[in-house]
Amino acid sequence: MGSDGLTGHPDHVACHRAVQHALDISGHVPRVALGAVLDRHAVREAHERATSVLRHEVGSGRVTGVDLGPKVVTVTGPPGAEERRRRALDAYVPGLGTAEPETLSRHRVGAGDSVLLRFVLDSSGWNRDQFVELRSHAP
Repeated sequence: MGSDGLTGHPDHVACHRAVQHALDISGHVPRVALGAVLDRHAVREAHERATSVLRHEVGSGRVTGVDLGPKVVTVTGPPGAEERRRRALDAYVPGLGTAEPETLSRHRVGAGDSVLLRFVLDSSGWNRDQFVELRSHAP
């Protein structure tokens, strides 16, 4: 994950810090270490759409995304990836991944970052992920 932990969740940020620490102290240099990121523009668009559709603010403010540059690696999932990801989000909050956006309600799905992530994936693509290379900060 990128430095924001993709979703801003403290556990995800801690995972990024652990990987970064390993890169900084390790005598072993991996071929590549990638961190997942969200497109800042897709996050903004998703926030606006979610607020418009759900008629209330969503997210904690920790999901900000990054400006995607030419060094971003985009990976497209295999056939069926979208359906599997939607069902996975449903396992977290029933209906969050598969229900039509207009049918979602604060009572049903809440107003947290998972709701914002649903709208980000609607905007940026359920079967695509972006990654940036993580590098050692050690001298």
